[in-house]
Amino acid sequence: SFQLGSGGSAVPVSWTVVGNVASILVAAGGLVLVFRFTRLGRQVRAVVDRRGLAELFVVNANRISMLSWAIAAGFAALAGVLDVPTVGLQNGLLALQVLQIIGVAVIARLRNIGVAVAAGLGLGVVGSLGSALVTPRYPGWLSWLPSVNQNIDVQLPVLTTIVFLLIYRNLDESGGGGTAGVVTATFSRIAQRSTAATLHGVLAVGLVAIVAPALISGQNLVTAQEVVAYAVAFLSIVAITGFSGHLSLATAAFAGLGGYITARLHNGLLPLPVSTTIPHVPVLLAMLIGGLILVPIGVILGYPALRRRGLILGLITLAFAQVVNAFVFQVPSWTSGRNLSRPSLFGWSLSGDRTFLYFELVVLGLVLLLVRNLRSGSLGRVLGAMRDSERGAVSVGISLRRYKLLIFGASAFIAAIGGSVIVQQAGTLNVNPDGPFSPLFGLYWFGAVVVFGLSYRVSAVLAATLYIVVDNATH
Repeated sequence: SFQLGSGGSAVPVSWTVVGNVASILVAAGGLVLVFRFTRLGRQVRAVVDRRGLAELFVVNANRISMLSWAIAAGFAALAGVLDVPTVGLQNGLLALQVLQIIGVAVIARLRNIGVAVAAGLGLGVVGSLGSALVTPRYPGWLSWLPSVNQNIDVQLPVLTTIVFLLIYRNLDESGGGGTAGVVTATFSRIAQRSTAATLHGVLAVGLVAIVAPALISGQNLVTAQEVVAYAVAFLSIVAITGFSGHLSLATAAFAGLGGYITARLHNGLLPLPVSTTIPHVPVLLAMLIGGLILVPIGVILGYPALRRRGLILGLITLAFAQVVNAFVFQVPSWTSGRNLSRPSLFGWSLSGDRTFLYFELVVLGLVLLLVRNLRSGSLGRVLGAMRDSERGAVSVGISLRRYKLLIFGASAFIAAIGGSVIVQQAGTLNVNPDGPFSPLFGLYWFGAVVVFGLSYRVSAVLAATLYIVVDNATH
C-alpha cells in the first residue's frame, strides 16, 4: 500500500484496490467502445431491441446471442477473480451475490454502463463506511432493529434494488418479459379429464396413500414425511408460475414465515419482535392463522406484478426473500420460540411418525384440491389466458388486476401451509443462513419444480421426491 497525506491524517491505500478499480474502468471503457463504435456492437443492440427486425437485415441473431452470452460470462469470471480473495469460495454467498449485482444494473436501467460503474463503486463505499460504524444504541422500543453494521454490505444493495425497481415505471427489459421459456405447457394442451377418469385416479392415489405408510418404517418413514411436507410447499410454485406465468422466487420465504407464525402462536407469542404473551394456540389453528396472515402480504408483493413480469418480477420476489431472511430470520428478537410440537385433533395425538405422515397426506390432498380449483373453471381459463398472453386477455375484456393479486395471495397461503408442515415435521424452525428457508434454497426449490414441469400438480410431488430422496440417498 501507499499513503495519501502525512502524519496522523495519512490514509493508507492498497495497490490491490487501485488495480481492481483500474480493471473495472478499463473493462467498462472497452465495452462502451465496442457497443458504440463497432459493427458487432450495433448488431448486439439491434438483436436486443428488435430481434425479428434485426434478422430481416440479415443479422445472425443466434450467433450474436451466443457471443453476447460469452462476453457476459467473461465479465462474470472477471468479477469472481476480483472478488474471491475477499469472500472466498463460498458457494451460497457467491450465488446470492446476484442480488447485489442486479441492484447495480437496475440503478443503471439495464443499459447505462457508466452509471452502473458509478453505482457499483458508490454502493461499495457506502457499505464499507456502514460496516465501520459503531453499533448504535437504540431506545428500548427500537431494540428489535438490526445493527447498522450487521451485513450492511449485503443488505444495502438488496434494499436499493427493491427501491429502484419500484421507482422506475419503465425498465429497459429485453425480450417479452414473460415465462415462456420456463413454462412449457400451454393452456390448450392441459387436457380436461372426464369425471370417471378423475374418480378412478383419486381412488388409486388414495389407496396408495393409505397402504404405503403402513409398509415403511424407520428412516424411510422420516424421508416420506419430508417429501410430503415439501410437496405441499412446492405446489405454491406450480400455482403462481405454472398457472399464471408470474416468476416468483419468494416461496421459501413465505414458507418460513408460515412456519414462524405457527411456532410463535403455538408457544403463546405474537409474531412480533416483542415478547407479547397470549394464550397458547393449537397447532392446526395456528397453521391456518399463519396462512391467512400471509395472504395480504402476498397480495402486497403481487402489486409489482401489475406492471412487471419475467426477470424483473423474479428479482423483486427474490429481494423480498432476502429482506425477510436478513431482517426477520437473522434477528434473535424476532425468532424466539421456534420449537413446534406436532398437532392433535380432538384429543387424538398426531405426534407418531406414521400418524403424522397420514396427517401430512390429508393436508397434501386438501392443497391439491385447492390448486385444482385454481386451474379449473372460468378462473383457470383466465389464469391460462393471462399466462399465455396478457395483451390477448385484456383485448377480450378481462381485468387482470384482481386475478394477479388473487393468485399471489393464494400462492402465499399455500406456501405458508407447506412451511408450517415442514416445521412441524422437523420440530423446530431452522432459520440458519444455510437453512431450508434461505433465499438460496428458494432457488433450489424453484429449480426442482422446473425439472418436472411447472404446469402440473404432480410436478410438486416429483420435485419433492427428487429434492429429498436423492439428497438422503447420496448424502
